Amino acid sequence: MAQVGFDGFDGFDVRDAGTIFQSAATPMTVLARRPDGHVEVLAVNPAGVRVTGWDPVEVRGRTLGELYPEDHAARTERLLAELDRPGAVVDYRVEAEVATGRRAYEVHIIGLGARDDAFLALSMSRDITRREVAESALDETQALARIGHFSWNLETDELTWTDQMYELFGLPRTMAVVSADIFQTIDDPQQLRDRIDEAVATGGSYEAEFTFTRSDGERRRAMARGRALRGRDGTVVRIAGTTQDVTEQREAEAHAAAAAGARVRQAQALELNDDVLQGLATVRVALMEGDHDLALHVVDRTMDAARAIISDLLRDHLGTGPVPGDLVRARSTTREDGA
Repeated sequence: MAQVGFDGFDGFDVRDAGTIFQSAATPMTVLARRPDGHVEVLAVNPAGVRVTGWDPVEVRGRTLGELYPEDHAARTERLLAELDRPGAVVDYRVEAEVATGRRAYEVHIIGLGARDDAFLALSMSRDITRREVAESALDETQALARIGHFSWNLETDELTWTDQMYELFGLPRTMAVVSADIFQTIDDPQQLRDRIDEAVATGGSYEAEFTFTRSDGERRRAMARGRALRGRDGTVVRIAGTTQDVTEQREAEAHAAAAAGARVRQAQALELNDDVLQGLATVRVALMEGDHDLALHVVDRTMDAARAIISDLLRDHLGTGPVPGDLVRARSTTREDGA
């Protein structure tokens, strides 16, 4: 395949760059801005040929209007019009249909200098399709998990937030946020400050859960995790981390605990019914029939069952069962007491 090199371009040193241009894995194109404002292609490297499908010989001298969709060509021409000196740079993102399908590119255009009545520039593009897909998936995952990322410059007190952080606190994305604004929304800001101060002092990490009030007045629960980052001189200059809304998670845990408690109480009630109340009913029947031996036997068995149930209840609440004497009352309840 024929290749177009840099030979013959005046006004800037290109011969030493020719080898790099031809062998680079990055798609590159040399462009010329004409006096009428239109831009034509002077050269495209092999990497650019693989992406665009252009013939490197036939494409030379053709304008962007002939090669690109109208809006893409017009945008590139406007950006090249901003280049007024060698070394000037403009950057932009573009989506385009290329030989490999529709892709997203990050484009850097660098001014090279003048040649005759044209201004030359080098366009370099990087395929960012996969990166953007990954970033989009990450953003979606973070939104579903309600996780926001932040970076806190300790020297300037500047906070850099992802969109999810603004959503978490109910703040507009255009708002410039400082740490004092956030600490004011937290119920116990000192606890969080202490954890952060410790991380800064040790150069380590921290974790803290807190309750806060959003800008709309809604109360939420969040888990913050961060780590201290040092500058070149070894001093901690920044905190980076995440904040996750755990409100629903904590509510679900509370509901689950309440449900578990209800199931335990239900089991205890059934046990009382089976072992104690039914035992007392049996005693009553035995006494009515005059079978005192059976009544005493059932009373002893029922008291043993009652002691076992009470021991289990105390163990559930106190972590230990009763010791001898704990279940003996200071004075008995009798009919004379009015019971």
